[in-house]
Amino acid sequence: MKTSFKKYGRKDSQDLCEISLENDYGMQVNILNYGATLEKVLLNQENMILTLNSPEDYSKERNFLGGTVGRICGRVRLGQWKHGNQIYQLPQNDGENHIHGGIGTDMK
Repeated sequence: MKTSFKKYGRKDSQDLCEISLENDYGMQVNILNYGATLEKVLLNQENMILTLNSPEDYSKERNFLGGTVGRICGRVRLGQWKHGNQIYQLPQNDGENHIHGGIGTDMK
């Protein structure tokens, strides 16, 4: 497995980086540290996902191309999550429910 790491810019005083993973079977995955964004999924040199033109574009567009799901996948009824005896109130970003990790996880 080959890996590479490349800085491509800065946003809010943090380095923006692209991490590339490539296996011996012709598959390569590029991930940005900006919201854990999938930038490329290459199989035999063909990109399998819809992407933007450059890594810099992901901080500007709001259609969530390449976006990965936040800390929680799916809906949490009433935005309340129970762990043990503790109930946590999550941001309600889907009506009265919480969905996909909350607002802004695509940019963290």
